[in-house]
Amino acid sequence: MDALARDVLDGGDMRRAVRRMTEQGAETAGNRRVPGLREMFDRVRERRDAQLERYHLDDVFGELLQRLDEVIARERTTVERRIAESTPGDAAADEDTERARRTLHGIAEQRLSQLQSLPPDPGGRVGALRDYDFLDPGARADFDELLDVLQKQMLQQYFEGMQKQISELTPDDLRATQQMTHDLNEMLKRKLAGLDPEFDEFMAQWGKS
Repeated sequence: MDALARDVLDGGDMRRAVRRMTEQGAETAGNRRVPGLREMFDRVRERRDAQLERYHLDDVFGELLQRLDEVIARERTTVERRIAESTPGDAAADEDTERARRTLHGIAEQRLSQLQSLPPDPGGRVGALRDYDFLDPGARADFDELLDVLQKQMLQQYFEGMQKQISELTPDDLRATQQMTHDLNEMLKRKLAGLDPEFDEFMAQWGKS
């Protein structure tokens, strides 16, 4: 709260003061901690990280990982077939045909090298394939569908963790946070209207931190 006072009294920057208080929280005159938004999100982030450390990706998304392997296998089969089809075999081929063959052969070999150098971990493979230019349209479509499902499941887990973390806050915590935010908004409105923002009253209510 001392930082909030300096923001307002030294520079008169009420917006920055509001942002600081909202993000960092406060401590009431009765030494009761009111968590700010940053603290809430930090708690959620810590919980999410703990869950990721506890559960391996292949345990949670076993079926999706199997589908990922199938996508890679399908693409690799197509790439190897393109390499075989573009291998020299017709000595009577004209120059344009031969140039096209070499181009296709080079592209297919490059794709095979990329597949062979995919990271061993599932997350790394997914990341590499997002930038990979598939030769098999079906494999590309399967990967896009897989990516969509994976993203939805990870978002669902993230928000479930967030909801659980927020639900663990006590009603008093939530009410105090809402009241503090309301008081800050009212103070900002008075400041913008050219009125006394009643900062001393706000300090008396929320104490120092």
